[in-house]
Amino acid sequence: MWIIRELVEVVLLLAEGIWRILREAKDFRQIEVEIFQLVQEAARRLLVAALRLVDECLMKERDKSRWRLVNGKKRVILTWFGLVEYERRYYVDR
Repeated sequence: MWIIRELVEVVLLLAEGIWRILREAKDFRQIEVEIFQLVQEAARRLLVAALRLVDECLMKERDKSRWRLVNGKKRVILTWFGLVEYERRYYVDR
């Protein structure tokens, strides 16, 4: 259910941001640059949500008798739309 909330949040971020940009922009170049930055932020948020979903699925579907959860660490990756920080779980084979 949390994924739906995050998707709605991203859509609202885009709608509000585009509306603000169109009202305040002085020229087409500013519109283009600010919408590009806004879409990059939305893509980063969606990627974090997707990575969190994959991590949770791996945790739930793993063979608990074999794979033991060790810890979780924050990771930072460089993507086409900027730096993305997310939490990842690590496991060890018993």
